[in-house]
Amino acid sequence: MLVEKEYEFIRKANVDIILKTDPKYPPILKEIYRAPLGLYVKGDIDTFNQGTNIAIIGSRKASAYGKLACEKIINGFCGYNINVVSGLGIGIDSCAHVSALKNNLKTLAFIGSGFNFFYPSANKVLSEKIIECGGAIVSEYPINTKPEKYYFVARNRLISGISKAVLIVEAREKSGTMITAKFAEEQNRDILAIPNTIFDQNSQGTNRLIKDGATLIRSSDDVLQELGLDKKTDFSENLFCQKLSENQRKILALFDESNHLDVDFICEKTSLDISEIMAELTILELEGIIKQTENNCYTKTS
Repeated sequence: MLVEKEYEFIRKANVDIILKTDPKYPPILKEIYRAPLGLYVKGDIDTFNQGTNIAIIGSRKASAYGKLACEKIINGFCGYNINVVSGLGIGIDSCAHVSALKNNLKTLAFIGSGFNFFYPSANKVLSEKIIECGGAIVSEYPINTKPEKYYFVARNRLISGISKAVLIVEAREKSGTMITAKFAEEQNRDILAIPNTIFDQNSQGTNRLIKDGATLIRSSDDVLQELGLDKKTDFSENLFCQKLSENQRKILALFDESNHLDVDFICEKTSLDISEIMAELTILELEGIIKQTENNCYTKTS
């Protein structure tokens, strides 16, 4: 009877159960200690059996530096068959998921509760966008499981377990992020860390990891090297560029003349209507290809 009720809850919530014997169950997860017998999934988890999975995690109280570093590195993944894995928490987790979506990358989130008690509720819309864009939300817990601190600690082994490498953006000395790093070490995953000032509590964990042997990351090129992927030097090779409209191509071509362009200059050079230009700039910004700076200017991100 309990099993029948659980399946009824699952059906109503539009959730799939992927058992360990299912071909869609990630083979890399089967290698870890205490691999779940089954996973509750919304979205397409089979996507994460392809390409290269990298976990990107960090502090819930992310600094402006941490968010900027996270965005910059993920921008450099655009055009690669890289999947971003995180925990859908606030702070660096959210930044990682959003940046992945902007760069047309698939992203996977492991949550520490059942789907009927989604936490944090503030990221419910983000979770729907992840699924809509071909990613997935995953839990090892029955659908009516309420969030508990221990569940979030335990799910961290899955974040590292499904990934080839774990990139830590910011972390306090004692934090859930550092627990994930410990899981990664036990699972023989590559541990990557971004350095930060010695005066920030959020850098104490990352700086210690680097001291203890984690790979210091300065740019996306460092990450690509650790993942065994070749650097792309030609922006036109970017997969998103194959989907660019003619107007978007015209605008991006102007960045060959200068990396700081204002809207008036773009209007003059392209002869496009201001409304058309603003629409195209918005799309390019959402994709992470350009970003707005001071005085209504734009610059290319990579």
